[in-house]
Amino acid sequence: MDDAWTTAREIESLQSEVSRIAGGYYRDKATRREVDQKSAKAQVLRQQLAGRFASLHGWKLANRPFSLDQLAENRKARSWRKGEFFRGGLHLDHPCWYRLNGFPIAIAVQNYAPFYHEDLDEECRGRGLAWEEITHFPGWHNPGGTKLILITRRELPRD
Repeated sequence: MDDAWTTAREIESLQSEVSRIAGGYYRDKATRREVDQKSAKAQVLRQQLAGRFASLHGWKLANRPFSLDQLAENRKARSWRKGEFFRGGLHLDHPCWYRLNGFPIAIAVQNYAPFYHEDLDEECRGRGLAWEEITHFPGWHNPGGTKLILITRRELPRD
């Protein structure tokens, strides 16, 4: 588990480096190339951490998204529209979708502060879903700047 925190710190370091180098502007092609390389490396590390989080729970990182309704109903997604995920004013940043035996099992999101629990409470309650802030595993999108939130059905199958 310690290596997950090390990877999160490396992502944080890469993000800081990208911000420092770019300074909000790309001064020349060499700077742009360096920023692109560091950003690409950070993205690879994010995917690795998202995959490790899945493995920790016995899940698979999904390559196709699904909606909150599909998660609640435990049904495979035939189709998906972004509007299904972000309806009702609820905004969930940087989602990762997880499956167990091909079925939706969880969605991890990484919201920036301020995070409005009431909105998520209402959306989840209405669908029979639950959410929790994860503190035992680092967030991978913007470590230290986002909160890792896990959305699941209220009753998950046990491993």
